[in-house]
Amino acid sequence: MEYSVALCTYNGSRYIGEQLKSIINQSVKPSQIIVSDDGSKDNTLDVVESLLSNSGIDYSVLLNKGEHGVTGNFQNAISHCSYPIVFTSDQDDVWQVDKARLMLEVFDSNPEALLVFSDGELVDSEMNLLSCSVWHAAGLTDARLNEYDWFHFLLKNNLITGAAMAFRRSLFTQINVIPKDWLHDGWLGWCAVANNGLFPCNHKLFYYRQHGGNVVGMSPSNSILFHIKKYIRNFKIIKENRRIRYSRYKSLVDLMGDKFSESQLGEINQCVQFWKKQTELSNYGVFKRLSIITSQYFHGFYHKYYNGTVGYIRDFIIEL
Repeated sequence: MEYSVALCTYNGSRYIGEQLKSIINQSVKPSQIIVSDDGSKDNTLDVVESLLSNSGIDYSVLLNKGEHGVTGNFQNAISHCSYPIVFTSDQDDVWQVDKARLMLEVFDSNPEALLVFSDGELVDSEMNLLSCSVWHAAGLTDARLNEYDWFHFLLKNNLITGAAMAFRRSLFTQINVIPKDWLHDGWLGWCAVANNGLFPCNHKLFYYRQHGGNVVGMSPSNSILFHIKKYIRNFKIIKENRRIRYSRYKSLVDLMGDKFSESQLGEINQCVQFWKKQTELSNYGVFKRLSIITSQYFHGFYHKYYNGTVGYIRDFIIEL
């Protein structure tokens, strides 16, 4: 099965060479590599051209006019991919040599599969293992893999990362536009769930580099210091996070509502209302704000749509 790789770059010269080499050296090589660059000011493009020009793989380098941001950059790259399966790639990770082969096998064995995602190893900037997998950091236990209700899992957890996934190009062409508040991976993951086509590949197939500059980062669940820092940092971005969550789930209803069952659509609308109330808290006095979030907590919404008691306590402190 032939496939394309959509790879996005922006000032990635430090790591892009390792990532490209791992793609070029796949046991099942890509038929096409599309690189979309968002205005790099370092020598990222020199590294890209040097490696791809000698790879024997068909490739194109797209230069954005102005910065598109992560979502726009990936949308641009994906829209230029020609083959039926598309792998997305960040610029700073490393693929294991059989990543493409094993994920393509899932597509071959499951004609209904629209998006396949794998596990990966968390590593630091120097590729040292952090003793935790991507799935474990996201709360996914492979021992119960076949029991997961992906719809409810994704209402609460952002599990699918671009580094981990491949999808049928037809999934993207259903809509062709990724809403601005979504990242490409989360949106395509929901497109797959809405069409009953999300499939896991139970292998650790890439090294997910954590270097402090990630657009979306993870950390080993036993890293207490990281979680303390993250908890405190989230105080600063909580209002923007609420707005984004509300916008994302509202666009899910607006653009894909007809794909879900009546009960599923009811759940999504309940999630939308949860986040809508979160965005409106600043309109009220302190006692009203605390009353709203406490009511949401005791109705179970924090556990269904956010991070449970931890999120409630943080919100309570913020709204005091």
